[in-house]
Amino acid sequence: MTWTKVATGGAGAAKGISITPPKNGTHTVQVRAVDKADNKSDAIEYTFHAGPGGFVQPSEDERTARRLPLRGHGGC
Repeated sequence: MTWTKVATGGAGAAKGISITPPKNGTHTVQVRAVDKADNKSDAIEYTFHAGPGGFVQPSEDERTARRLPLRGHGGC
């Protein structure tokens, strides 16, 4: 695994980063904090999806009630 450092200038606020995945599909990125003494926090994982997406609920040809929650998922 390769870690990339992002300078924060000592600010405690959230820091945005840009990620370009190598291909469509589901990806996981890990982040952690590192202080001036090089103490590292535990890594936290974030999962995201890249590429075209579509509905996974309701299923195709499924008859539904008048209102229902929609769920989407990134395509592979």
